[in-house]
Amino acid sequence: MGTLNTYFCDICGATKQKSNNWYVVTGSKSNKPRSFRVVIWSEALAGENVAVCGSECLQKTLSQWLTQTHSK
Repeated sequence: MGTLNTYFCDICGATKQKSNNWYVVTGSKSNKPRSFRVVIWSEALAGENVAVCGSECLQKTLSQWLTQTHSK
């Protein structure tokens, strides 16, 4: 049997359920990412990137990225 992983939203802390429509934001954990890429939930990408539980947390992630990218 495989291992059951538990995932949490990196923005609000919600727990990933089977039926949730989550997203992964790639490249956003690096120091100064040059791009903001959103993909439909992928367990393979979740650990290295930002996991978000829905559109509200996705919008917050984009806002944080825009502020971080354009602050200097």
